[in-house]
Amino acid sequence: MSLEDNNQEHIVRSYSEELNLLTATVVRMGGITESQLNLSIKAIENLDVSKADLAIKSDLELDNFEKEIEGLVTRLFVLRQPMAVDLRNVMAALKISSDLERIGDYAKNIAIRSKSITDDKILPIMEGLVSMGTLASECLRNVLDGYQALDSEAALEAWRKDEEIDKLYTNVFVEIVNFMEKNSGSVNSGTHMAFIGKNIERIGDLTTNIAEEIYFMVRGERLTDDRPKADKTATITSNEVIND
Repeated sequence: MSLEDNNQEHIVRSYSEELNLLTATVVRMGGITESQLNLSIKAIENLDVSKADLAIKSDLELDNFEKEIEGLVTRLFVLRQPMAVDLRNVMAALKISSDLERIGDYAKNIAIRSKSITDDKILPIMEGLVSMGTLASECLRNVLDGYQALDSEAALEAWRKDEEIDKLYTNVFVEIVNFMEKNSGSVNSGTHMAFIGKNIERIGDLTTNIAEEIYFMVRGERLTDDRPKADKTATITSNEVIND
């Protein structure tokens, strides 16, 4: 093998290694995000302050991961000028890391609000929020598995389940508002729970964003189906909620 051929092989190998490093870093960031979300769900399930504190602390690590991925992407663009499928992979990594960071922000907010829920009477409604959070966590795990395995079908499965998260959110929202109407002393805890529900619903939306990026990365075409949505909370009036 000539010196020129050897150098070319080294360049190709290094380029492949850089792409693999980018993917591995996104996967690691995804793992931290999933762990943070699970801690937040445990925090609301058991009103566990220690779990909430761990979830809050994890947010800084996600911010650092996003910066690291931005650096890797910048380097690839400047030195490698990726094309075709490699370009899709690089752009997907950048967008997915941004969505993961935002999911982390919502998980942090869930943990913070869980520490302000002090009314034991409202705890039975917490089961609905826990169900929402558990499903959102499962969807996130599915899309991350799909990203690592280049499996667009796994991503699509999570994409479709966002509608179920929306339906759970609508039901929980109705329960919370009904409860606050009948228990004026529980408005503070109920308000925090309503925001937690909205945070989980937004996590579902961001996970759906990730699923769509994976689909495009793998198949080279955008999803043309309408995104499944079933959040009816914006159209529910006070009277409808009270009489539900």
